[in-house]
Amino acid sequence: MSKPISAEDVHDFMVAEFAKVRPAQCKTCVVPKPFWGPSPGSVSVYWYMEPGTNCPYGCRQLIAQIWARATTDFNITAPASRTATVG
Repeated sequence: MSKPISAEDVHDFMVAEFAKVRPAQCKTCVVPKPFWGPSPGSVSVYWYMEPGTNCPYGCRQLIAQIWARATTDFNITAPASRTATVG
């Protein structure tokens, strides 16, 4: 069963995890903040994360892997205002 966590806390988790695996050569990539938005073709809303820019060192893929693990390991709680969307 996944553990509940706020979007802010999951972002902090991801930043810490990315710091562990970030290629030393990359000095520009950052973990984007997740945002709450509608699911394409559905009335449901979910947490999303921008894919980030392409990085020659593979950071985009590393961040995507960390996001996949975070959304499996944690239940990211809905924002206080469920109608709030950022993107």
